[in-house]
Amino acid sequence: MFFVYGLAKNEQENINKSDERDFKELANLILAAFEKPLGSRIEDGKYIEVMCDAKN
Repeated sequence: MFFVYGLAKNEQENINKSDERDFKELANLILAAFEKPLGSRIEDGKYIEVMCDAKN
């Protein structure tokens, strides 16, 4: 799950058409990035697994 943008309704009623277009484009990029399983991307070296408790 990705959270990209939030707004207070008392500050802005809604996003504009340009923002909507940009968010849809970003959503397509994010979804395309996960067409291949994450494990395969790690094996290919495109992603790395970050271990917060690793000693090295």
